[in-house]
Amino acid sequence: SRSLGDSVALAWVDEQMQSLSLREKVAQSFMLAAYAKGNAKQENEVLSLVKEQGVGGLLFLQGGAKRQAELTNTYQAASRIPLLIAMDAEWGLGMRLSDGPVFPKAMALAGTGTPQIAYRMGQQIAQSMRRMGVHVNFAPVADVNSNPLNPVIGVRSFGDTPEQVSSYASAMMLGMQQNGVIPCAKHFPGHGSTSVDSHRALPFLEAGMKTLRERDLPPFRSLVQGGIPMVMVAHIDAPAMGCAKNEPASLSPAVNRTWLRDTLGFEGLIVTDALNMKGAVGGLSPSEVCLKAYEAGADILLFPEEVVGAIDLIAQQVESGRISQGRVDSTCRRILIAKHWAIGESAETVEVKGLPKDLKTQDDQNLVDDIAAESLTVLAKGRIPLSNEELASTGYVSFFSGGSPAFERTMADYAKLQPMAVDLKSGRLARQAKAAVKGKTHAIICVRARGYSPASRFGIPKGVVEFAEACAERVPTSLVLFGSPYALRFFFPLNVFANVVMAYDDAPAFQRNAAQILVGARKAFGRLPVSVPPELERGAGLDVDTTIRLGEASPHELGADPRLIARADSLAENALKQLAMPGMQVIAAKDGRVFYRRNFGYVSYDEGATPVTDTTIYDLASLSKVVGTTPVVMRMYEKKKSPYRTL
Repeated sequence: SRSLGDSVALAWVDEQMQSLSLREKVAQSFMLAAYAKGNAKQENEVLSLVKEQGVGGLLFLQGGAKRQAELTNTYQAASRIPLLIAMDAEWGLGMRLSDGPVFPKAMALAGTGTPQIAYRMGQQIAQSMRRMGVHVNFAPVADVNSNPLNPVIGVRSFGDTPEQVSSYASAMMLGMQQNGVIPCAKHFPGHGSTSVDSHRALPFLEAGMKTLRERDLPPFRSLVQGGIPMVMVAHIDAPAMGCAKNEPASLSPAVNRTWLRDTLGFEGLIVTDALNMKGAVGGLSPSEVCLKAYEAGADILLFPEEVVGAIDLIAQQVESGRISQGRVDSTCRRILIAKHWAIGESAETVEVKGLPKDLKTQDDQNLVDDIAAESLTVLAKGRIPLSNEELASTGYVSFFSGGSPAFERTMADYAKLQPMAVDLKSGRLARQAKAAVKGKTHAIICVRARGYSPASRFGIPKGVVEFAEACAERVPTSLVLFGSPYALRFFFPLNVFANVVMAYDDAPAFQRNAAQILVGARKAFGRLPVSVPPELERGAGLDVDTTIRLGEASPHELGADPRLIARADSLAENALKQLAMPGMQVIAAKDGRVFYRRNFGYVSYDEGATPVTDTTIYDLASLSKVVGTTPVVMRMYEKKKSPYRTL
């Protein structure tokens, strides 16, 4: 493996530096936006800039895996010096690719209480990036989300304390870096306390220097000390750090040089946030924005809008003496050293065959399962586990578009959910709730909180809250919230609900776990990773440490050998082929949790017979070997008293 700045790398860097003109050295700082959506005009424009201007890198934003891989190969082949390929993949390639793997967002990881899980996610993301020929991930987010009303950070943050953010961000950094991807800490000096989205306008950082030192800067200091190779500077006005009036930090010499370079001692690559964002532009032309950022100390200019004009303008300022040649050389060398570490002397061709299948691995799914299992947080458990009486007559409504199928399928193993009709547009929600819960002994309400913006109520209409509270007044009601924990405040006080389960994502694994917690088929130990004023403090959560019903778990969670599972499939299929039986259901469980459940064949040999399903009922006959002898032999084997070596 290569080390950053080793003798081989430095010899290659020296060779490239000698071959580059002034303009070509400046062009290495430009990282263009690229898309893999099939827009030929756009793709040709990027290719032209790669060939003719010698730009240094590309940021892929949207598209599909196969097309992105093809374009990566095309662009790399056209570039004399390997391109630094980047993506903004905080929660996996699926953040940008329509067919890429998707992991939970940062706040879900913090709900587990285990920073090691952030390392695993960094590792998994890095492996999928390397498969795609991507070298840089603009992650981890190192912002301390101290403002619960923050419109752009929110669940992208690991929490609202510097200690928590530092530990998880550092773990994720190592996971990526140790697997060959350059991580990038963002958004320096900290975007977590702002109340304006820098994509739309320039946020003002009101905090004084004492607060910044104690709250916002520690995660960045920790990451710099840990060896982070890249830091992204935000478009936020931070006067306490020396920003001039209405000057974004990304264009401020005080922030880039005095603070990041001199005070924190950062020696890696400084990259701007995207320069097309409203927070960066102000009254400047796109070329002037690039010049200002470069003069301020940025090494990489992200998403520039006037590439040729900006390269010309910066080169002119060097020739006039306004920018020193030494500054250009030091920046270019930093970029080339990073390229050699991440790429080598030439870029490998990305193998298109097998994409996107290669990107979605069992290890990825295992990680999502683990995050879901460890993060779900119970905030009220007056009726957990639900009783048989409640499960026999449970009303249910899901405020998801398209429903919450994984939750419903899991609940179907324990109860026959009775859908509750509600029309949010028609009003009279209290009356609707009264009719909906009539004859029910319990109600379950699933709500999804989407996005980052509290101003939009995370997409939760007021009618949803009104209906949920009206149900809770009439029957014991379970509230299950999927998404941002900041949406809990809309349902305060929570004590009106019998049960409250907080799931930080709406992926199927989170839905399955939430359902099992309610029925007493899964334990829960998650804790709220942030405060949600005025009712909930960081660390809130109740343990559910017993189970009363058989639950489900992934084979990975229980340490089951996938080879033996495949063998079980094969044995069952062979039995059917030999006509030993028309069909069967096979279930394997450990510690009260089913990790294998498959159905094979039909209920009889008759033509048109019904397929075996989870609810197939069998005649009780000739079962002594199955229910008597087999469990005894299995128990003997478990206690190492069996004369048989294998079962």
